Amino acid sequence: MWGLGVLFGGALLQAPTAAPSTTVVSPAGPWRTIAAGLAATPAHGRLLVRAGVYREATIEVRRPVEITGEPGAVIDGEDARQLMRITADSVTVRGLEFRRVGASFTEDHAAIRAEQVRGCRIEDNTIEDGFFGIYLARVTGCRVVGNRLHARRASESVSGNGIHLWSADSVLIAGNRVGGYRDGIYFEFVHHSEVRNNRSERNLRYGLHFMYSDDCRYQENIFRGNGSGVAV
Repeated sequence: MWGLGVLFGGALLQAPTAAPSTTVVSPAGPWRTIAAGLAATPAHGRLLVRAGVYREATIEVRRPVEITGEPGAVIDGEDARQLMRITADSVTVRGLEFRRVGASFTEDHAAIRAEQVRGCRIEDNTIEDGFFGIYLARVTGCRVVGNRLHARRASESVSGNGIHLWSADSVLIAGNRVGGYRDGIYFEFVHHSEVRNNRSERNLRYGLHFMYSDDCRYQENIFRGNGSGVAV
């Protein structure tokens, strides 16, 4: 990367810009929990999560950072809690595996929950046995791309949704695979958003469900083996 130029011998030379700061979390330390690694990561820095199983309290992301998991990096909720909550703009979560979200019928626990943010990117993650998988509330300009979500709930009354949007604008949902939830993809009070090239299968109710949502598009998706395909 090259940044601000300086004049040298009549020629303009570009000075290199600093690369984003990277903090590494691993079972061997020095940062052994994702929460501790986030605390040490500056705004707009990068947190790299090495392979291992991380069992810790709900991870709170309160500043703009990129969180990237190496293959085998697993966050395990032990069927007891929500796993990650994002309350900062411009956060990226990529390449992690989330397991065993705790069920809650008052708080809608999710593997990844983003609230009142802009520009979040949730990409290429795996969610196994989620209550809710990815939950976006009051967000703008976010991307949910290339994730794999699978749940094993037995009935609608004890199930959440795979990708759930409430009061959102200008969101892209693309290239995800979702199965085993109440609704695979759920929109409520969502505007100017797109659902493209997803595969939503074997969900208990709908593959894709729109409620009070306008100016949205869905195209080139596959809905198979759901209670019903699409409700608009």
